[in-house]
Amino acid sequence: MSEKFSTKKTILLIVVSFVLYLVGALLSSLFMDFVFKFITFENKTVYEIFRHISDFAFVFLLLWLCIYKIFHLKFEDFGINLQFKWWGPVTAVLLPAYMVIVYLIAGKLTVNENTTAEKVLLILNSLTLGLQSGFLEEILFRGIFMKSLENRWNKTVAIWAPSLFFSLVHIPGMSSFSVLGILVLIVAGTM
Repeated sequence: MSEKFSTKKTILLIVVSFVLYLVGALLSSLFMDFVFKFITFENKTVYEIFRHISDFAFVFLLLWLCIYKIFHLKFEDFGINLQFKWWGPVTAVLLPAYMVIVYLIAGKLTVNENTTAEKVLLILNSLTLGLQSGFLEEILFRGIFMKSLENRWNKTVAIWAPSLFFSLVHIPGMSSFSVLGILVLIVAGTM
């Protein structure tokens, strides 16, 4: 971003991007509900895979339109590109492996008997969920929000504000609510 945004334009960009993120998810859900009235699958995981892909497509398209057409910027202005660092895929494999080891040590690991087809669907579901939520959340919070705030104010605001907001938007997804649970979510989500 070569120009420094005004406070109004910065807040507008953040609000519009977040609203489009929600609208994209809603439109995707409505679209997939319509499609699934005519198409049925035996395994519910197939539905989830298609929903993840649809969510990604709708939200990404709306964010792209917002950035390129409304604000006349590029994703690259927000540090969003398709260049991968070597440590990204390595971390993506090591983190789940670490969690399996932790569960093995804790003695809480259970293995379900699944057919090969079910295992493939579970892997595809995990990959599409990672694409849908991981990539989109990074584009929104670490890309658009962070770079906009850094451009307008400074790196401290750019790091803390999106991180705090990221944790707050996950509160409605909690399975049970308690003051301690919410505090843990906010601290963990912000960190």
